[in-house]
Amino acid sequence: QRGQNRRAIGSAVRIELPSQPVILRRVRSGGSYLATSDERVHVGLGDATGPVSVLVTWPDGVQQRVAGLAVDREHEVRRSP
Repeated sequence: QRGQNRRAIGSAVRIELPSQPVILRRVRSGGSYLATSDERVHVGLGDATGPVSVLVTWPDGVQQRVAGLAVDREHEVRRSP
């Protein structure tokens, strides 16, 4: 839809692991003149074995939790309807 933030730019992502400090990231775009950056959120988890719980705060303030994610994988989180 026109005007919709389909790439979730500005969303805050809170990554929670058992017995580990919380990791906070934000979905960003851009970087410098005539350049772009990867909009995916990459997180290094070290030797963590999971499971991982993620709390996404979408740009409009709506929060969505996704739990039970495996480590060493790429996950796509889509906003709940």
